[in-house]
Amino acid sequence: MDPQELSKEQLQELDDALKRGAAFEELVKQKGWELLKAQYENRVRAFVNGMLLKPELPITSFEGERQQLIGMKSFLGSIQVDLKTLTDFRKKDEKRSTE
Repeated sequence: MDPQELSKEQLQELDDALKRGAAFEELVKQKGWELLKAQYENRVRAFVNGMLLKPELPITSFEGERQQLIGMKSFLGSIQVDLKTLTDFRKKDEKRSTE
């Protein structure tokens, strides 16, 4: 969507997402980003293994860990969304400047 067609609130949200995306772009270049993603993946594996290897435990005993994983996934996903917004905006901007 062309920024000229956006409302004031939408423009502000786009600006905020682009600023976050630029900051996150620096973050994902660091080794710490890979460590965060690896930690999430390891926790998912441990969660699944725990559920499969402990069938005697009630499913509700895993709810706390499940909620934590949902939160981590949401957090990592929000970073990816802002990065995608920044990438898409740059592509559109580049396309407009070559026309």
